[in-house]
Amino acid sequence: MLARRKPDVYRELFLRNPQPMWVFETATLRFLDVNDAACASYGYSRADFLRMTVDDIRPEADRERVVELAANHGDESSTTLGRHRRSDGSIFYVDVMSSPFEFGKIPARIVLAIDATSRLAVSRALSESRAALTEAQELAHLGSFETDIESGEMRWSAELFRIFGVDPARERPMLLYEFDHPDDSEAVRREVDRARSEGGSFTLEHRILTRDGRERHVFERGRYSYENGKPKRIVGAILDITDRKLAEERLRRLAEHDSLTGLPNRALIRAHLSAAIDRAERDGTLLGVLFVDLDRFKSINDTIAHAAGDQLLAEISLRLTTTLEGRGDVGRPGGDEFMILLEGLLDETAAVAIAYEMLAAIAEPFVYEDSSLVVTASIGIALFPRDGTTSDELLRGADSAMYAAKGRGGNSVDVFRPSLHLAAVAELELERALRGALERNDITVVYQPIVDAQTGRVAAFEALARWTENGRVIEPNDFIPLAEATGLIVRLGTYVLHAACAEARKLRDAGFVDVVMCVNISARQFKEFDFAWRVHSALQAAELPPSALGLEITESAYISADSGVRNVEALEELGVHLSIDDFGTGYSSLGYLKRLPVDSIKIDRSFVSDVLTDGADQAIIRAIIAVAKSLGLIVIAEGVETSDQADYLRMLGCTQLQGYFFARALDGDELIDFLRQPSSR
Repeated sequence: MLARRKPDVYRELFLRNPQPMWVFETATLRFLDVNDAACASYGYSRADFLRMTVDDIRPEADRERVVELAANHGDESSTTLGRHRRSDGSIFYVDVMSSPFEFGKIPARIVLAIDATSRLAVSRALSESRAALTEAQELAHLGSFETDIESGEMRWSAELFRIFGVDPARERPMLLYEFDHPDDSEAVRREVDRARSEGGSFTLEHRILTRDGRERHVFERGRYSYENGKPKRIVGAILDITDRKLAEERLRRLAEHDSLTGLPNRALIRAHLSAAIDRAERDGTLLGVLFVDLDRFKSINDTIAHAAGDQLLAEISLRLTTTLEGRGDVGRPGGDEFMILLEGLLDETAAVAIAYEMLAAIAEPFVYEDSSLVVTASIGIALFPRDGTTSDELLRGADSAMYAAKGRGGNSVDVFRPSLHLAAVAELELERALRGALERNDITVVYQPIVDAQTGRVAAFEALARWTENGRVIEPNDFIPLAEATGLIVRLGTYVLHAACAEARKLRDAGFVDVVMCVNISARQFKEFDFAWRVHSALQAAELPPSALGLEITESAYISADSGVRNVEALEELGVHLSIDDFGTGYSSLGYLKRLPVDSIKIDRSFVSDVLTDGADQAIIRAIIAVAKSLGLIVIAEGVETSDQADYLRMLGCTQLQGYFFARALDGDELIDFLRQPSSR
């Protein structure tokens, strides 16, 4: 982003450009950034500009035209002539060159505005008198020529000598063809010959080589005059547009390259991929597409500084480019992802070997201030034509392989297999179905009893989400992790929370005021800054006292975010019961356990399943119970499936028990009947 990343050579080019430049948001037309030349030319300070829109520098009569142009140009570059207004009210004409640009995540356009007063003055001067031509040519870098075809006599203006780098004191005018760039000369000849045969004029833009070999861009117009049907003279003008071309190239580079790393951005790397596919198809060679995604990059930004993240990305781009040593192209589609194109591969092994070279380069320590960071990456590989013949197919394949590598813990390489695509499609279908189920409120909430270990009386219920799609039961182990990964868990969790609170209200109305309703809270929910407010809203909607609600939160979630600490304090003040879920599977730090305002801990079922035969599980459960009792906490064992397990856990001192031995998960309309049964049930 022009305004945030430093140092940035392209931002320096933007700021120091002698011509006015700015960036404006496409949707609102508001200015996002301006350079010093714009401030000097228009008479506004930078702060003034950032409070304005593009409308504010146009005469009122032209403002609808601004909106029309912004809408019509879309994602294309454009050059237009328009009128602008300075802060003192004066109006002048400008040539406006504009290109699409992404300012952070904001769709925008970057603009170069060149005062067109001189150019228009030249045009008027040319039409008014030949006497003013020489002065106008000097002003506009516009040279003129005239050739008598019969005599071969040629005349050049002084400015044309300058454009071609010819010393008029040493050389006479000569054929313009001599200066045409070799790559453009044939096109120039065809256009001039066409005009001669058709008896008209020609207009073309091409390159020339000056006397000292410098490449220049010119705009040329010429016209033949005839006598008795034969060409007599040719007159024309040549405008040096090199500066404009360079400005356009700078704008194009800004639009096609990542401003932080200087690498090709998403649009340009896709264009490179399409061209590489065409070459590979033509030559019958193997093409590799690699996706590189840094592992846990977000934690660097969150724990150290965004500046460290930016420097790391710039360093990684340099390491990748250096490692490839011309064997491939590197691009940065965005975020912490990089894309590599490897052309002319011998086989899959060659691509994998290069990928491991890049992993090693990425894993070299990165020094930031007084810290040394080690970052790893996950790399996915897809090959043309084996894994796909189009850009989209290859990108999907490399992306699927990258996620497979990341699923193994990162710092690894994976190659696309059809099964990965099938799994990705299945996951997308499942995500789509889950979104639909949430839209239709098709998620069911069931409730499993938690009983007092000594009396067998129901002390609480745990609310559990269940989902059936088209008659097929979707297991929680399938859709809960998906909901976590896609962010749908926040919406799902809120739905379950409200349903559980409403059910708890029914239990209290039926006289069961001592039964607590427990709800699992995901780590992602718990990190939401307004989570405590959401809990308060659910309680209010059900007219439920906080003491009737218990929240089960994993131990890792308690300490994984600053917002978690704030939410713990807010929930403690609210008065709901707090429980550490799956205790023993996360950090299990006794230091934070004594500081957290929790009422209970729930022993994970993985320790309960083999408690009768596994001595290590027995020792762990004894230790957990001893610590909990010393801190005055309730201990709940989940996953109890047999009477022997229940008896043993009761003997060890568990306060409450939960599992299929006591009851399956019940529908909401079964709870009151269940509670009215004898506790021996």
